Amino acid sequence: MTYKADVVVAGGGIVGSAFAAALADSSLTVRLISTGEDRRWQSGVHDTRVSAINLASESILSALGVWDDIVSRRISPFREIEVSDSATGRELCFDAADSGLAHLGHIIENSAMIDALHQRLNNSRNITITCNDRIHEASYEAPLIHIATEKGDLITTRLLVGADGAASTVRTLMNIPSRFHAYEQIALVSTVTTSQSHCEIARQRFLSSGPLAFLPLADGRCSIVWSADNAVANELQSMNDERFLNALNTAFSGSLQATAATPRRAFPLEQQHASSYCGRRTALMGDAAHTMHPLAGLGVNLGLLDAASLAEIVLDHGACGRDIGGHSALRAYERWRKSDNTLTLATVDALHRFFRQSHPLATQLRAAGVSFCQRNRWLNSLIIERATGLSGDLPRIAKASKAATYNGRST
Repeated sequence: MTYKADVVVAGGGIVGSAFAAALADSSLTVRLISTGEDRRWQSGVHDTRVSAINLASESILSALGVWDDIVSRRISPFREIEVSDSATGRELCFDAADSGLAHLGHIIENSAMIDALHQRLNNSRNITITCNDRIHEASYEAPLIHIATEKGDLITTRLLVGADGAASTVRTLMNIPSRFHAYEQIALVSTVTTSQSHCEIARQRFLSSGPLAFLPLADGRCSIVWSADNAVANELQSMNDERFLNALNTAFSGSLQATAATPRRAFPLEQQHASSYCGRRTALMGDAAHTMHPLAGLGVNLGLLDAASLAEIVLDHGACGRDIGGHSALRAYERWRKSDNTLTLATVDALHRFFRQSHPLATQLRAAGVSFCQRNRWLNSLIIERATGLSGDLPRIAKASKAATYNGRST
């Protein structure tokens, strides 16, 4: 089949779907190409892949009209973040109440967000979703991008958006290089039952081999993300459940003790950053543009800011009769998002390296830094504002409910 579309989005995950949803009910025709099936979220199936959604992302999802749908599924707020360093024994706590906030974010199953977004897209007359397909070829022939999919569809478009993950086909086809750094670590993900309540606290402990996070879930369990050096992670992955739980509880040595765990899933960790976020009538967002270490839980939040920012530019250009895929629009998007993402990636990478240092001087500096941050309320609040997305150069829909965040409401 041959189609024409104003915008083609490669990738039906959270970020690509959010971008398409931001264009819903506009005058633009949008075609979203997803490699997977359009599966419905099921209450009896628990997704081991979860995301920590901050307040800016909550505002974006609210503005897209899917937040209430997500809340009606499984969702857990986290009202505190506890960070501990195994080498120094020091702890740092961030409490929503200290900043007059109802919560700092939510832990949400990825499948719940994708399903809610896809329902929004399916109810939009200007958006078409194609599942179980992917872009096979893409070429620029002024003034359009010509696309061929694996199923044989031919599409011409004014703007091609790559939201197709770290191994982005769009990035490769459009010859956009990226800088790559392997952390030589693997993230093990599992859902664990604990003997104590998680009390809606997100906990992270820095170990010599990498960070271990316990994230609160709506059913009382916790999602763990254990990022460890390859050799350590492979050994943990090979353990039976009893040995793994013993290793987990020894490593965490906190107020929560795990009594059961679901099968572990393993994901190699790397940092990747595209040298450019745009090519000829092409834009990259989310993991197609940048990947980072999961220790701060910011990956999907950066992607949602990418999506909201590009959508704002596209809609504004379209409303003024300007070219939505032209150089002006795409360079505006890159200038807006790349500098902010570069700073975030560098900060997370620096934190990862700093907490890996075993030199006595580095250990002393960490102890002093954690203690100083815990005592300094101004610095503590600054970190909260940055982590929750309440500061920075935000797109309009990321600021939509900012004021409401301070009124003490709860979810």
